[in-house]
Amino acid sequence: MRSVFIYCYLNIKRRLNGWIMQKNSVLVNTVALYILQISKYIFPLFTFPYLTRVLKPENYGIMTFANSVMVYYQLLIDFGFLQSATRDCSLFREDKKKLAKIVVASVQAKLILGLIGITTLIPIISFCKVFQNRELYTILSFIPVITGVFSIDYLFRGLEIMKVITYRTIAGRVIYTISIFLFIHKSEQYLLIPIISAFGEIIILIWAWYYAKQVIGLKISFVSIGETLSALKDSAMFFLSRIASTIYTSTNTVLLGAIYNNTELAQFGVANALITNIRYIFSPIADSLYPYMIRNKDYKLIKKILLVLMPIILLGTICLYFLAEPLILLMSGSNYKDAIPIFRAFLPLVFITLPVYLFGFPVLGALGKLKEANLSVVYAAIFHMLGLIILYKIGKINFLSIAFLSCGSEMVMLLLRVIYAIKEGSMMEILVQFWLKIKFMLRNNPLTKGLYCWLYTQIKAKPQQAKKRKDIKRAGFELISKIHNMFKPVNVFYFVDFGTLLGMIREGDFIKHDLDIDIGVVLNGEVTVDLIRNLMQENGFLLKYEFIYNGMNVEDSFLYKGIKVDIDYYINDDLTSKCYLFYRKPDLIYEDNEFNVVELNYSKIIKTKTIEVKGIEMEIPQNVEKVLVEKYGSNWKIPDPNWVYWKAPNAKYCEEIGVRIVHN
Repeated sequence: MRSVFIYCYLNIKRRLNGWIMQKNSVLVNTVALYILQISKYIFPLFTFPYLTRVLKPENYGIMTFANSVMVYYQLLIDFGFLQSATRDCSLFREDKKKLAKIVVASVQAKLILGLIGITTLIPIISFCKVFQNRELYTILSFIPVITGVFSIDYLFRGLEIMKVITYRTIAGRVIYTISIFLFIHKSEQYLLIPIISAFGEIIILIWAWYYAKQVIGLKISFVSIGETLSALKDSAMFFLSRIASTIYTSTNTVLLGAIYNNTELAQFGVANALITNIRYIFSPIADSLYPYMIRNKDYKLIKKILLVLMPIILLGTICLYFLAEPLILLMSGSNYKDAIPIFRAFLPLVFITLPVYLFGFPVLGALGKLKEANLSVVYAAIFHMLGLIILYKIGKINFLSIAFLSCGSEMVMLLLRVIYAIKEGSMMEILVQFWLKIKFMLRNNPLTKGLYCWLYTQIKAKPQQAKKRKDIKRAGFELISKIHNMFKPVNVFYFVDFGTLLGMIREGDFIKHDLDIDIGVVLNGEVTVDLIRNLMQENGFLLKYEFIYNGMNVEDSFLYKGIKVDIDYYINDDLTSKCYLFYRKPDLIYEDNEFNVVELNYSKIIKTKTIEVKGIEMEIPQNVEKVLVEKYGSNWKIPDPNWVYWKAPNAKYCEEIGVRIVHN
């Protein structure tokens, strides 16, 4: 028995230690990548304001345009190896020979791609008018790009030793930053910038290769052309994804560069650069999780990350909107005031970037859906291109329209990735639970509650209310007639109630702001809840909600032709007619199915009478004016836009919580 306990203890300890090591690995790598990202901000804090002030807007615009063109060539040379080779290095991390083949095959493939790049660049520059006055800087900008042939970041990512990437990148930025201040003093010296960048890249590449050989023990040997072509083929899908994403990033700048002059383009370049740098904040999370998720498929970790960070990101995005002007002026100077509205138009990208990243390769890669992750980018790019064509046809291509279109394209990608993910049952459950928790937090957190309510009102409530009012105006009387003809023959004791009753008596029509139809039904031995439900459902009414208080069905809600019909069930005693209404206090936190309840007692409704409104017969309480006074007070004939039904004169607060059951 003792040996069994010892075995169990050691087994649990081993598994626990393994789990801790895995989590620590993700944490350490994330921290390393965040140090890397922080360096992306620290060093530009010196160089970005310096360059925007030293360089004329015209020369900064040339730099913006050329950098956008070079993104295509960076993309060509990388060819998706950052994803495919990272995956392969993660899977074969213990096999040094296999790792060496992966690295060499990638470098040889990139050499081929680099040759293709240089042979296409010069003819394009020579014959395209778009490159006029930008030729020399564009050619020089290719020098740091070609150094990417020898980048082996995928090796360190796959082995989950992100600190190496951090060290070498920080070293490169230190060299670049110091060199900028040493050699760039006049606007005309902007031609030196790509040369400085290439010098720094070469230095850190030498160090990275030395580390790979001396520390990791990587032994380099050439591989066959067949293995090189196989590496290209394996990376092609990732390349397709990358080039598709470039369509709605760099293509924007290239297209605008063909329309606007360099000075105007600089405004877009500044706004785009700031947004891009802010979005980079989230990439370390996805980058460090990618190899971890491939091995462990820990989807709950994704949920936790989103749950913690999304409310913070929302608040940060709002703050950036209001701080846009001082931020632009601080970072770029007074020459770039026109960048402020462009920056604000790009801000939705900040909010959705993290889920876009996480539902990409970390989630879909772990689900074995790398193809779908890449296709989401392709479809988003197609959406973006169609948008550009439409904007061009209608003459609306400008900085703001391009920014809004970019946000829309990114949202398309996010939706597609979520759809691909939820096809997996476990992932669907996690996403549903995540959304409910996010919704609950936003709705009930003091910092976000006001914003949530405003957004809900603007995006969902107001359009829904407008549609409901339109539907009632269209078919409200038809529906009441249907209910009357349904209940009257079987002696159901019913009457139009609450807002519907008030409208018919006071205005001879529905109240303008009414959103539903209220019907009161007095229950007795013959008229039961089941009878009412059967009648309603047999006649095409769909049961949507039932409300239960103290084990009693006190109200049902039905839908018919888009109109909600509330059936309030009354109980008569010796003196009164009693019903219950559900409500929620603005300052309390509720579960989704919980409500407070008020009890409403009226003078006993014994009889009804038939009235006709706009040619439609309906039943109302015989003592209707007394009922209206008890429901709405003595001033019921005067419209009160601030009326709240749970604060009626005869409303009695109930201690017990009511429950709403939702029907499909």
